[in-house]
Amino acid sequence: MRKNFLILIVLLTLIPISGCLLNSEKPSSTAQPSPTPTLSISKETLPTVYIEIKGSAFNPEKLTIARGTTVQWTNSDSATYNITGKDFYSGELEKGDSWSKQFNETGNYSYYCSKHTYIKGEIVVK
Repeated sequence: MRKNFLILIVLLTLIPISGCLLNSEKPSSTAQPSPTPTLSISKETLPTVYIEIKGSAFNPEKLTIARGTTVQWTNSDSATYNITGKDFYSGELEKGDSWSKQFNETGNYSYYCSKHTYIKGEIVVK
């Protein structure tokens, strides 16, 4: 019984080693390069940048970001504001409220507050 147990231990020890020895071929000079891996980015890994509405202004007023970035506006003032752009609208933002938009296309996106039209901003997506 003890002899069988020792044989089993020796075999279990040698199996991984024999696999390494069997696969010890030298690389062929005609080997093809491996394909370039593709990078998969989930929405959770994309960056978010922040704009604060404070002092009746967007801070920062102009922002340059990479395509796919999410911008989050937060109202830190006591007045109610909104974010109004050509193809987007935040709705009314009370003090402490936030609203986000992901920018997936390159270009310049001007926006303003429709309640206070002198408050303007711009997002440049590269």
